[in-house]
Amino acid sequence: MVLEHSSYRNYLKSVLAGRQQKNGSYSMRAFAQTLGVTQAAVSQVFSGKKNLSLDTALRIAGKLSLNEKETEYFCLLVQLESAKKPVLKETLIKKINALNPTRPVQELSVEFFRTISDWYHLVIRNMTEIEGLELAPKAIAKRLGITPLEAETALERLCRLELIEKDVSRPNYYKKTQDYVVAKSASTSDALRSFHRQMMDKAIESLYTQTPQEKVVGSETFAINEDCLTEASEITEEYFQKMLALSKKAGKKTQVYHLGVQFFNVTKERK
Repeated sequence: MVLEHSSYRNYLKSVLAGRQQKNGSYSMRAFAQTLGVTQAAVSQVFSGKKNLSLDTALRIAGKLSLNEKETEYFCLLVQLESAKKPVLKETLIKKINALNPTRPVQELSVEFFRTISDWYHLVIRNMTEIEGLELAPKAIAKRLGITPLEAETALERLCRLELIEKDVSRPNYYKKTQDYVVAKSASTSDALRSFHRQMMDKAIESLYTQTPQEKVVGSETFAINEDCLTEASEITEEYFQKMLALSKKAGKKTQVYHLGVQFFNVTKERK
């Protein structure tokens, strides 16, 4: 969603990355055709060598089916990029902030989490703790099996949401802004469901690609009274906290691991 972005370039990159994720053969050329511009123009916009005109921005907003508020926001971001006079910039920023007030980022609301629900965002965030690891988009892409554009967009998004920040003393190095963030929801969420499904897919993949020495896997199946679920949740939370403490206790960090717990009803009657 364009309102999640403070740069129209980053928004367009995220749209392209999302389409490439759904269709591996989707190219920048196809994206340019969708927007009604040349591939060279898209490349120059992405690299910052060229800025969109307001007329082109309006046309692109229509091609991407943005609503009235989103179109106004997108066009304001485009105008801000080319504004030279401080007074004009200040006016544009006020309008942008009025359309998109900033949110606190200490705890991830479900709406906020939806922005980074693709599995690799939180992995990249935790890769900042691996000593001596440069987080250049191509290096991230090779390590995680995603595209460089997805990696670049994820870094920009994590910085924009203040979940990581650049290490000013070292290029391609980042650090966390908070030790720990959590997403909570009392009701069903498509974003959380998507994240957990992606991580379960990764867990299945690890069964075939990682040795017993590289992972910890185990499960138990047993009968229990449903009234015990609250206590089970408390025990699980205690386990998570102990594992987080173990992570902090560890000295030099070398890899990022994902810990997932599934405790669900397998005998519930199907309707």
